[in-house]
Amino acid sequence: MRQRIVQLEKSEKEHAKADRALRESEQQFRTLVESNPHGVQKIDICGIILFANKAHHEIYEYEEGALVGRSITDFLVPGQQRDELPRYLETLLKDQPMPTLYHQTILTKSGKEKDIEVAWNYVRDNKGSVVGFLSVLTDITERKKADVALSESRDRFRALVETTSDWIWEVNDKAVYTYASPKVLDILGYKPEEVIGKTPFDFMTPEEAKRVAEIFSSITASQKPFKELENANIHKRGDLVILETSGTPFFDVDGTLRGYRGIDRDITDRKRMEDKLREAAITDDLTGLLNRRGFFTLADQQCKLATRNKRAMALIYLDLDDLKIINDELGHEAGDQALEDIANIFKNTFRESDIMARIGGDEFAVLLTELHDPSTGNIIIDHLQENIRKHNKHGTRNYELSVTNGIAIYDPERSCSISELIYQADKLMYKSKKNSQF
Repeated sequence: MRQRIVQLEKSEKEHAKADRALRESEQQFRTLVESNPHGVQKIDICGIILFANKAHHEIYEYEEGALVGRSITDFLVPGQQRDELPRYLETLLKDQPMPTLYHQTILTKSGKEKDIEVAWNYVRDNKGSVVGFLSVLTDITERKKADVALSESRDRFRALVETTSDWIWEVNDKAVYTYASPKVLDILGYKPEEVIGKTPFDFMTPEEAKRVAEIFSSITASQKPFKELENANIHKRGDLVILETSGTPFFDVDGTLRGYRGIDRDITDRKRMEDKLREAAITDDLTGLLNRRGFFTLADQQCKLATRNKRAMALIYLDLDDLKIINDELGHEAGDQALEDIANIFKNTFRESDIMARIGGDEFAVLLTELHDPSTGNIIIDHLQENIRKHNKHGTRNYELSVTNGIAIYDPERSCSISELIYQADKLMYKSKKNSQF
């Protein structure tokens, strides 16, 4: 009898120990579930919520405990999903496949729609029968918004790449093309797939390939961006194409150079025109800028290209203030020096692709050939005025330079002649000059 009593006491202790372990395990599980940043719910086979953690209530914007006893379909956006989810659960109960991620759209207590990703798992009794489901819910609303924004951004980039007049490319660290936009077909006569796997030097004469390869080697060694590198290429049909190449390096997460991405612009027509201009007397001897004839010749060509490529431009017409006073009071030599000084400031302010000219006397014109935004012209003018202020501050002349300007926009949809554009800018310039006198 005594031995039996000892055995019972031992068994009771073991049961008590097991109960404590079970309670501790349940408490640990509950703590783990409650601290989980994702929603966790337990439902029966009818879809009634038996348990929902704090994060689950926060996602649905309900007070703790308010979800228990409710059907999971109560929170779905009215429509097809309210019919689909019960059918999905029926499939799980009947066939018991490996559950997959399920996406649903819910309505929170405040009426806000949220996109939810649900990972399902089976709850079984001690006989192995499915008696419910345990699921983890993740709010992917912001992620879906980001995915949509990324997709839209890719679509915009694709549209830009496919419609731009420039050829967009990517090369690896060995200068081998890994991407070429469709524009390469128009520029060099090759399809993108004919270019990928080759290098830029494969499309040049041996002499030009050697020259450009040496330049590109120094560029990759510096791992810095480069721009407006002129290079001669052979079109598929055999004629010469002059490209202006600009690129920017890109790196992996460790900072190792992966390659370069950039654009090639066909400047063949521009170079031909420049050659013709050099043959003609089109340069102003004093300033080194184009003269009136050179400006009109080159600007007219740019107007045709801008209309063809649907590209906006801006014409800035400028007047060197008080040149007559400088000539009268300090002599024509000082006046000539003022013209040279302002021309040098122009050269340091505007881009090489812009067309600068001394139209006559104290009047100048600058054609901004790449106007990506209407405000660009005003930004460049502000930069010009700042450069003039710096010149005056540090200069040693007996006069200060200043200019008055007017800006006219060239709209490729409503094209006009360069003379008309100058007329518009000239009117705005004199209006500005008149207003500054008051």
